[in-house]
Amino acid sequence: MQIKHYTILAMILFAFTNCQNETVSEKPEKHTQTLTPVRKSTKTETATSNVYNTKGYALMKQYCFACHFESMASGMGSQAAPPVYKLQKQYKLATTNKEHFIKEIMKWVQDPKDERMLLNRAVFVFGKMPKINVPDNDLRKIAETMYDLEYPPHQSRMKVRMPLNNGRKWQIVGSQMKKFEKMVNALKKFKGNSANDYQEFGWEIVKMENSLVLDPEESPRLRTKFYLFFFEITNDIRALMASKSVAEGEKNRKVLLSGVLRYTKYFEEI
Repeated sequence: MQIKHYTILAMILFAFTNCQNETVSEKPEKHTQTLTPVRKSTKTETATSNVYNTKGYALMKQYCFACHFESMASGMGSQAAPPVYKLQKQYKLATTNKEHFIKEIMKWVQDPKDERMLLNRAVFVFGKMPKINVPDNDLRKIAETMYDLEYPPHQSRMKVRMPLNNGRKWQIVGSQMKKFEKMVNALKKFKGNSANDYQEFGWEIVKMENSLVLDPEESPRLRTKFYLFFFEITNDIRALMASKSVAEGEKNRKVLLSGVLRYTKYFEEI
């Protein structure tokens, strides 16, 4: 009976966090769509034949699909990790092109550190991803295929927004307030000389975000509030990570700074 309760709890938590960057409201919506990839040949330069007949897809079956479901059709209860379509979506948002996507996927699988975790809320549901020994050539083929998979448009199962605490701000300790201040100061002072500088700075912001969302010393309730705060500016963070020029990076930095500064609306020091 206790195991069943844990399973139900995991399903609720996953549904709660099913989408990290879509418009938000508080009530769940009925949603019966299953996300099965569109099975047709891609138009990329590397996928001249059907993506499902490639070595990369065979390798995904070998290494990935046991934990990361290809689609939602198999149901949530037996999942051990976020589904492939969510990984693909977040990494495409955070990268500039296919080669950049491949580089970041490979970097994550080779060394899955908390500070480079894009789907941080998944840790609460599934735990941390272990390091998996995949030969570099195979891993590259997996990343190429993951990029080429085509999914239909997706709407979240449940939509949420950052709440106040019964009309009041959430109280946090000084060390947590300083983490927000550190992020604001970094965004104010940063000046990059290349698009790559802004992309890497975006990863620094993710690292600061995860230091709050994944703080093991904090209560799950407050970690959830940190998650919800960053949920609302996820697209802004991803845009900074995918900056294609200095001018675009500067624009994205300023937009993100405006979003992060809203922390004073929701949090105050004890």
